[in-house]
Amino acid sequence: MKKIIIALLLIILVFFGTSCSPPKDPEFREIKHIKIEKLGFSSSKVSMDVVMYNPNNFGLDLDQTDLDIHIDNTFFGHTSQKMQIKIPRKADFTIPILLDVDSKKLLKNGLNVLMNDKVEIKAKGSIRLGKAGIYKIYPVDYAGMQKIPKFGLLN
Repeated sequence: MKKIIIALLLIILVFFGTSCSPPKDPEFREIKHIKIEKLGFSSSKVSMDVVMYNPNNFGLDLDQTDLDIHIDNTFFGHTSQKMQIKIPRKADFTIPILLDVDSKKLLKNGLNVLMNDKVEIKAKGSIRLGKAGIYKIYPVDYAGMQKIPKFGLLN
């Protein structure tokens, strides 16, 4: 009887062990809704939404972001935020980002936006995702052309 129970347990373990695949990395989609939240002489605050996609068949929890943002190959700002966002399975999700920016860089990049229809935006860093209290750090490395509205950046 013990041998039958052990054999059944081994079959169940093998079945469940091979049916589960490791989680896939989230995919970076785009940056949108860029706004100047606070304009100051030495530093300013800029908000934006980072859109990503969860390719997994299960939901996740976003715990932390740590990203550097570059506009037209110029360092724009850094964000490091702790947050709790529920991410649905097989769906896009949005991460609200608040950047502290040097106002000189904001003005320089603002002139680039006024002179061009699109600018190159790069986001590099990591996000921390997990499930049931077990988290893993996933790399983010995105570069793409982004259309930024010329007016309406200020609230």
